[in-house]
Amino acid sequence: MEHRQLTLMFTDIVGYSRLMGQNERQTIELLGEYRRILLAQIENYGGTVIEFIGDAVFASFVTPTAAVNAGIAIQEDLGTFNRHSAPSLPKLQSRIGIHTGEVAMQNGALFGDDVNIAARLEPIAVAESLCISEGVYTAVRHQLAAPVLALGLQPLKNIESKVRAYLVRPSGITVGTQAHYLLRKVKQKINAYRYPLAACLLALVTAGFYFIPRWLVPGYNANYVEIADFKNLMSEDGGPDYFSAGITEALRSQLADIRDVYILRADQGVRGPLRLEGSVQRIGESLRIAYQLFRRRDNAQIAGGKLDASYQDIFILQDRVVGEIARYLAQEFGLQNFRPAALKLTADTTAYDFYLRGLAFLRRPQSHENFDEAIKLLSTALVHDRNFALANAGLCRAYRGKYKLTRNAAWTTRAEEFCQLARQQDDSLSEVYESLGSIYRETGREEEAVAILQQAIEIDDANVDALIELATVYKRQKKLELAESTFAQVIAMQPEYWRGHHELATFYFHQSRLPEAVTSYTKVLAITPENAIGLSNLGVAYFYLADYKSAAQALEKSVALSPSSWSYSNTGTMYYFSGDYEKAADMFRQAIKLAPEDFRWHVNLADALRQIPDQTEKAKTHYQKTIELASQGLAVNDKDATLHQYLAVGHLFSGQRDIAGDHLNQALKLSPKNIDILYTSVKFWSVLEQFDKAMDALAVLVEAGYSPDLIKADPDLKSLRRHPRYRKIVFAKN
Repeated sequence: MEHRQLTLMFTDIVGYSRLMGQNERQTIELLGEYRRILLAQIENYGGTVIEFIGDAVFASFVTPTAAVNAGIAIQEDLGTFNRHSAPSLPKLQSRIGIHTGEVAMQNGALFGDDVNIAARLEPIAVAESLCISEGVYTAVRHQLAAPVLALGLQPLKNIESKVRAYLVRPSGITVGTQAHYLLRKVKQKINAYRYPLAACLLALVTAGFYFIPRWLVPGYNANYVEIADFKNLMSEDGGPDYFSAGITEALRSQLADIRDVYILRADQGVRGPLRLEGSVQRIGESLRIAYQLFRRRDNAQIAGGKLDASYQDIFILQDRVVGEIARYLAQEFGLQNFRPAALKLTADTTAYDFYLRGLAFLRRPQSHENFDEAIKLLSTALVHDRNFALANAGLCRAYRGKYKLTRNAAWTTRAEEFCQLARQQDDSLSEVYESLGSIYRETGREEEAVAILQQAIEIDDANVDALIELATVYKRQKKLELAESTFAQVIAMQPEYWRGHHELATFYFHQSRLPEAVTSYTKVLAITPENAIGLSNLGVAYFYLADYKSAAQALEKSVALSPSSWSYSNTGTMYYFSGDYEKAADMFRQAIKLAPEDFRWHVNLADALRQIPDQTEKAKTHYQKTIELASQGLAVNDKDATLHQYLAVGHLFSGQRDIAGDHLNQALKLSPKNIDILYTSVKFWSVLEQFDKAMDALAVLVEAGYSPDLIKADPDLKSLRRHPRYRKIVFAKN
């Protein structure tokens, strides 16, 4: 990695989102003109464009003078363009941020705090101006002819120290500009000294009686509500049916709209400090919804109620229930009372009834039978109301589910069709944008995924789930710095949202940054102590660090909380490396029972069976199943490195070594730093007894941070461990 002193420039278009909303085609044409002007002046002053991000441009210059001159020229050219463009066209205005400092360079990308400072200065600028740091101003002030306004010390997001900034505006510092920054300064002061000290002290003493008990309970300071499936009082066992399950989903969707409150599903292995339970009873046209809100710490009921209405008034009844629960949650969590907006449902109760039936099948275990039944029922709902956006969104989920089972591209086409219909009918449904982003990502259409997810964020800038999906796409595109900063943005926006910490931890894990992964998974459990997903992945991270005791504790807690395919598989992997292949095989069989179409569990079971006497033929059966399932996925997205990796293993132990080698090379090409793929390459060459190549691959793997203890425990690497170079490679790192 090279370090250089550079001057950095960030630009964007003022009001870009608004312009896109008014006239998308016209705005895209204006964006082309904008980039033409920028590129011409950046090149004219010897700059280099590092990256385009939507309407934003990131460039670097050798000197501050060149950067400022380029920025002034850009603003002047934009002014000329606006004066000569048609009166009907909106003005094309830009903000520019410039900072100079030392940056790290690697593969054309720039890293470091000085990059972040330049990016944070840009939003401070008003239209037609440049916001420059003190270092830049010092370097250019004697040559600078354009008007300048000193802005003083500016706090920048995620930057520890304040930065002194200056505004350069070639068109002049107007009274409006000065008033803007005066008002900004006043707001900052008000925000910094919001309450008189006496009032603060009184508020703290008063609130202490309520909040101190919450601080003493791990995870209780986060506003999490676990919502269990409402019971159906008309069934013999009181279990949920389509009607009660559908109403539960509707309540979850509305309550999730409350700011600073996080909704958990009781059936997904994450428990919260509050638990909402309830029941639904329908007799003829009469409908009753009852609910109880419990505090898990002392199992005390803190709220409850029963509401009655006719079935024709079901939408009003649901809204009343949500309003009451929201009021109690606001009281419990000390939040401002916020009544969530009613869902945009349908005026046709028959359509809604079929929608609830379809939704119930979507919540069942993933299978073609359940997805097909959901498709039939949701399609019937659309017969009664073809503009029912949620029904179209449900069809999108169902067809995407069929694709994930078969990797057949025809299902993604249908899924996309219904998602687009839902978006046309209701452009506020964030789940639709996230589904489209996932479809595009899974089928290798990363640029389309980025575009649709950015639209979701423009509609709702607090949509952190869309930001998480966007970061995942950046990771797939190998824009690792951008992916990490986006995950960090999620955490900064909602520090109590467990998924933000979890996805960042998973990102660290896949980058072989295992200690950082453990730290982030630990934060997940600090927020949600009873989180089966976090416990399972923490166990895997400990396992790769060869801390088997901590790994076993975490994995056992995970399985106890919520038996799932991934928790069984992770536990099986631990048994495999500890040499208990029978137990490992049992765990992998449980994983396959819960997710029979997941190729990963089949290859894991096959690996375990190979180590058990007289189980070789059964192992081959599961390798063949792996090849079958992974090949279906590859037909849709041949850029998926994981698919190539598992195909390499399947073909290797099925005797098709040339095909296995092709897939391994492709996996390494697509994801050269992935430790799992690097490990597969070591195993590949070791099994083929090409030990020099295996040793070369081992050196790369150990350098990437893979635990030598795991290498030592793998039975497939027994011959490799006797090689003269083995000890030298392993112990050189340690």
